[in-house]
Amino acid sequence: MEQVNYGSGNNPDPQPGKADLLLALTRRCNLNCRYCFIDRRRKPADLPRKTLKLALKLLFSSSKKALSLQLFGGEPALAPALVFDAVAISRRMEAETGKRLEISLTTNLLGWSDAALRFLAKERVGILASLDGDEAAQTWRSGINLPKRDFIRMLAAARRLKRLGCRLRLNMVVAPEKVRRLHKNFIFLKTLGLGEIQAAYALAPGWTANRRLQFLKQLLKAKASGLRQDWEIEPVLTHPQIFCDCDGVVSVGCAAVLETSAPALAESFKMGNLGNFSSLDDLAGSRREQETKISRLAAQRALPRFIPEVIALGNAAKSVLGRGKVS
Repeated sequence: MEQVNYGSGNNPDPQPGKADLLLALTRRCNLNCRYCFIDRRRKPADLPRKTLKLALKLLFSSSKKALSLQLFGGEPALAPALVFDAVAISRRMEAETGKRLEISLTTNLLGWSDAALRFLAKERVGILASLDGDEAAQTWRSGINLPKRDFIRMLAAARRLKRLGCRLRLNMVVAPEKVRRLHKNFIFLKTLGLGEIQAAYALAPGWTANRRLQFLKQLLKAKASGLRQDWEIEPVLTHPQIFCDCDGVVSVGCAAVLETSAPALAESFKMGNLGNFSSLDDLAGSRREQETKISRLAAQRALPRFIPEVIALGNAAKSVLGRGKVS
């Protein structure tokens, strides 16, 4: 589960001139990724259609003319009807309001029918594909005994989307245990020629001083090999992205991906239920506000140790890639 399209700086608007909503369609997943900390026991497992409509209504209530909808999970391929509904309803609202809507979907690429892939391409849905590298990297990441045929299916789905003309971006998440393979996995994905690649570090424990240093060195090596990425998005944990969960609870920040690893922080990011807000504009946050929440919990010793570690890592990555060297 990865959140994307982060804003930068302390601007209260994560994407200047654009209203952005990340919408969880399901908590179900066909993998058990090692760095995913979503509580799959929470109900409802899937987004109710009524809640879906309320969330889209909230997005289109923004005063902004440009909108971004990011469909998320769990794995959306396990709830294809919700994907179809979300895209169809939002495209209809786009036509009715005259606003400009970008739709993207995060997926591990498993479980899609060819008809669904053709639908995504036809409706101009951008795809963020969760691929961490070669077969060994993907198997380790998945947390299951991933059959070779499933890895092949992932790559086949990506190639099919590419042939269909989809905007495809690969999200390569780097776990601290596997940091020394960052460049190797980047080269593997680049050689596939499926689309742009973004590198991300796992929001997880284990980023020791040595692993942080290795991450920065590997990043520079990947940059020299063609990695292009806006590192002004960092640090991810202070990004004020608006997120709506399956139960209709709205948060500002990475609440869902922290709920079992940093529950106090996830809870502090929650703003209320969909029905509490008349406009998405009411939820605009800032990095400074997120930093204040984190600092307050840190003072209360309510945060796990890895939270400040990954914030420091994000700041270091932004600084190092800007200078082009590790000091």
